[in-house]
Amino acid sequence: MILSTLRPLFAYYDTNCKDVLHPHTDSCVQAFLDIVFTVSKQSLKLYLVLYLFLRLIQWKLSLKPYLIDVFRSSLFLVINGPGLLLADCVFDKIFGVMYKFNSIFVPGLIAAASAFLVESRSRQRLLAPYIFSNCVDSVSSVFVSRNFLPSIPYLDVLLFMLASGKICGRLSTPVSHRGFNDTIFSLLTNPIDILRRNFFPFYQILSFYLHKFLPNSNILKIPILLTGGCVWGLLIGLSYNIVTLIISKVSKLLSGSKEERRSKRFNFHIPILLAAYIGLFQICKHILRNVTPLSDTISGLLAGSAISIYRFPSLSLYFFIKELLSLSKTLMHSGYLPRIPYFNFFLYFISCAIQFHCVVFEPENVILSYRKFINTVSGGLVLQISNSLKEKECISY
Repeated sequence: MILSTLRPLFAYYDTNCKDVLHPHTDSCVQAFLDIVFTVSKQSLKLYLVLYLFLRLIQWKLSLKPYLIDVFRSSLFLVINGPGLLLADCVFDKIFGVMYKFNSIFVPGLIAAASAFLVESRSRQRLLAPYIFSNCVDSVSSVFVSRNFLPSIPYLDVLLFMLASGKICGRLSTPVSHRGFNDTIFSLLTNPIDILRRNFFPFYQILSFYLHKFLPNSNILKIPILLTGGCVWGLLIGLSYNIVTLIISKVSKLLSGSKEERRSKRFNFHIPILLAAYIGLFQICKHILRNVTPLSDTISGLLAGSAISIYRFPSLSLYFFIKELLSLSKTLMHSGYLPRIPYFNFFLYFISCAIQFHCVVFEPENVILSYRKFINTVSGGLVLQISNSLKEKECISY
């Protein structure tokens, strides 16, 4: 069974790098320079806008760190895309034939490993679980499509509930450092604490009026907490939609493209989802706070079921994978699991190579948004490789 599974990897194509990678030119060097220019332009358009908004939100307006972040992240994409093409051409010259394993997977390993090293540590910690979660999603979709695994209904809802419960439980305990997940869920579930730490005068005013006008009856507090939670969720969701819409418009202006594209729709899926999540969390926490010390964990678990309103499987998987990796690192530090040096590095470049392979050979099983992003930043190179290899006759080894 193992040999029959690995056999397709040693199938080869009656073609070369010119036909597949750069049919517009015979020169590998010219093709490499073309893709460097394309990816550089796309990455600068992306990160100039993205990091500008992040700096404005964080109120960090210094120019030098902003330009350094833009340069490093753009270089990261430049190494990933053209690196894949360069490694592909080199392997074609070495082997003289394009096997399935050396057409995408092995060049993807080299390109991803090289690109990961130039990114900042903070971005590395975000990239590794993000790419790994996308990889898990793609591989599991391939296995389900080939009947190797059963399709489990509402699995994404269950995973999000477990991740939400663990994160909310951790927020109730004092720790020295908060990760990305903790910051997001703290913003959703405990806005009062954010006001206390960052805007203390506003916190004092709000606390005064809450104690003055909030009824003493626990029963009467429930509709007030529900309304407040829903309004807060709607505000966060609408703010997110506005920011993404502005980024999309600015990116289109920077691209200077005159082609008519379908404009990004302003929908209320995320605001409604966040309103339901926060409202449910506040009610459950209020009811359970004097019943069990695990009130935050249970409230987060129950509130996570709100994602069944508008399901985001990739988002659910990302938060679950992030918590799973966090747990594994805790067990490593505690000595229950062996420590793996350069864990994020290996996790990223192996997952990225598998994801590249899936984008080319199993595009229907890859998340659409990720597939579009890869094709955009690579100047359509990945889509071109996928179409070219499908047109060529695959010969068994």
